[in-house]
Amino acid sequence: MQASVEADFFDYATKPVRAARAELSKQGFSEVKFKNTWGEVGYKGINAVCQTAEGFKFELQFHTSSF
Repeated sequence: MQASVEADFFDYATKPVRAARAELSKQGFSEVKFKNTWGEVGYKGINAVCQTAEGFKFELQFHTSSF
């Protein structure tokens, strides 16, 4: 399963990402992997792999409509 969160360019890596990560944790999901390529050449985004209590993993992508 894969889901995307699209945010405003200027708030991109702060408010929406922090809020989503906090909510996922609050709901009982664990974060397995977190990769931020915002400062790298090429793809600009933040990807997280989360896991349910039952062990089901899913990817969540954070990006802006600009990229």
